[in-house]
Amino acid sequence: MAHTLNALKRLRQSTKRKLQNKIRKSQIKNRVKLYHKYLKDKDLAKAVELLPIIHTLLDKAGKKNIFHQNKVARIKSSLQVSLNSLKKDSTAK
Repeated sequence: MAHTLNALKRLRQSTKRKLQNKIRKSQIKNRVKLYHKYLKDKDLAKAVELLPIIHTLLDKAGKKNIFHQNKVARIKSSLQVSLNSLKKDSTAK
């Protein structure tokens, strides 16, 4: 247990930030799962509508150091690639 006032304050801050980060991470995970569900169901309109929202959430998470910037870029890229491949398959038919 922390003994000084400064250490107690840092403990309070870190637990509060940990909770906020957990909430943000779960929001992103849920939206990405929904996005993949739309892609699986071949619902392009909803997937295209959801993608900018996910990008915004990821950018904010990267800016607040919840995720590393490279991880954010990697996730955004993989989401876009999966959408592009589905678009390509739908136009080829």
